[in-house]
Amino acid sequence: HKLIVLDNVRQTDLSFLQAAKQRRQLLGLSVGILGVALKIEVVDG
Repeated sequence: HKLIVLDNVRQTDLSFLQAAKQRRQLLGLSVGILGVALKIEVVDG
């Protein structure tokens, strides 16, 4: 019974880590797009 609980915890940890990784990628993407937008703004201005 305890083993099942531990396995569930490990599964939850894994999905939490994956979610955090995806969020970091999304954040990086947003920052990249923002940076490009700012560069375009500077070039146009």
